[in-house]
Amino acid sequence: MTNWTELIAIADQPNRNGVICSREVLEDALDVYMKKPNRFGKLDTILNIEVPEANISHTLDWVYWEGNKLYGTITILKTPAGEKLLNIISMYSEGMTLGMSYRAGVKKSVGSKDLFEYVSKRIIDDLEICSVNVIPKHLTNH
Repeated sequence: MTNWTELIAIADQPNRNGVICSREVLEDALDVYMKKPNRFGKLDTILNIEVPEANISHTLDWVYWEGNKLYGTITILKTPAGEKLLNIISMYSEGMTLGMSYRAGVKKSVGSKDLFEYVSKRIIDDLEICSVNVIPKHLTNH
């Protein structure tokens, strides 16, 4: 298995979509996410919160901060999607064109049911991370 480290997010500044997420909110969401037993990610740009088994390419193993920049290290799995990711990384080893981005939503309670919504507010105060995916660098939120 191969590991790869990349920038996931930058806290306290607007991302490509104009959404601002504080470091505190990201840290809280990461605390919950990193306790999950399966932190699978995928190689694609589809904006959905699910990671279909056939698309699993990696797991998020470790995260760390450098100032307001959040980095993550993934382990690329021996799956068809993981092999595809390895091939892409090896093709672009000199000028990496891939990045990481988290998929998340705002969790709201509605009566006895939970409603999971995509992040649509401009300043986020409550976040639930669903996955950290590998996508083309130009599509990352940083």
